[in-house]
Amino acid sequence: MKVPFDRARLAQRNALDLATHHAQIAQNSGRSALLETLELSDTVHELAQATGTVRDSHADLDEKARLYVLPLQLAARR
Repeated sequence: MKVPFDRARLAQRNALDLATHHAQIAQNSGRSALLETLELSDTVHELAQATGTVRDSHADLDEKARLYVLPLQLAARR
């Protein structure tokens, strides 16, 4: 049975998409990656508020410091 698409062209297009994706990742600076992480965190928090599943935000300050403050301090030392 002949499939209605060209597998070779699909594989070539997929390889091009992967190469483009990897190039974009390589171009992202640490700053932009951190900003994207913070934006994602804010979005998740807003979704949690909308669904009523927000945890006590003061209970995990040590964890937040480990995840956000320490990397910022290390980046500032460079």
